[in-house]
Amino acid sequence: MKYSNQQALAEEIQASVNKALFGTVHFGKLYASLVVMMSLIVAMFIPHEGLFATSQSTGMTNYHRWLYDVYVISSCITGVVIFLRLQHKKHDVKFRRLWHCATKISAEERFREYQYAQSQSKVTILYSSKILFYAVLLGFTVGVIAMYVWMTPFAGAYKSSFWILAY
Repeated sequence: MKYSNQQALAEEIQASVNKALFGTVHFGKLYASLVVMMSLIVAMFIPHEGLFATSQSTGMTNYHRWLYDVYVISSCITGVVIFLRLQHKKHDVKFRRLWHCATKISAEERFREYQYAQSQSKVTILYSSKILFYAVLLGFTVGVIAMYVWMTPFAGAYKSSFWILAY
């Protein structure tokens, strides 16, 4: 796939933001490697039954239980770490300029795609109707919860907590 100059510039600026924020462009790859390595090491020495209902599923190995639990816990912590890192970096003028440039280019690219869709007499679902957008969002949310409930084994009543979780 060939990128336009604007897309290549957006990717370059996003890489610069990642480098300024985390110290490396490859933060996602390093994070994934760390989670897998930590799960492997811990799974060799500590038997584990799983902290969450999904990781307690039958047929999961000790490694997979650890991998799931470490991923869930570290994902919860990652949001806080990124927020604190952004708060720390917001006083840096160079980073603020870089952040502004990245958000501006991203917004311009989305606007250009929207204009192109309008010129072709096409409208995306996000711009067609607010009611339709919220209906799709609600359907997606209920679908995700339903998949979680129906795929997670329960010791109690069969699939009884779907509406409680959906609420």
